[in-house]
Amino acid sequence: MSKEDLIQICGLADGIRMFNILRAKAIAPRLTLYVSLDGNSYNAIYLLSNTSKELMQKLCKMPGFYEMIANGNTNGALENGSIYNSFSIHSKYSGSGSNIFNDSTKNFIFLAGPSGVHVNVTDEVLNNEVRDGSLYALEVQNGKVVMKLINKNDN
Repeated sequence: MSKEDLIQICGLADGIRMFNILRAKAIAPRLTLYVSLDGNSYNAIYLLSNTSKELMQKLCKMPGFYEMIANGNTNGALENGSIYNSFSIHSKYSGSGSNIFNDSTKNFIFLAGPSGVHVNVTDEVLNNEVRDGSLYALEVQNGKVVMKLINKNDN
């Protein structure tokens, strides 16, 4: 249908809106990562803005992410829902949730670097070190979520 046809059917404003919606293109992700919690199955993470905040939000939405943190945490942070508060992320029992994903939560996701160092994932690290289509295994070490690169040639 042409723009004019839609304007005749729906009216001027709605016809133009409908035409634009029908012609809209999906925004392609800038970076695609494949992340595994258990080493067997992978979750695709599509980053549109390539920011560490967006990565953290997508990781927190993954099924099993909080359970992985709880199982990997050995310092007793599970009492009274404080696993959420240790990352400044609120559960339904811990308050308003107004500070979810604020600046204090930027430092719990790390990338396994050379010689086993943990590199804090920042926007700059995402743009320069993380490659599109990379495979990562997530591990919890001392309260940190560490993303370990998996070599595709190890099959």
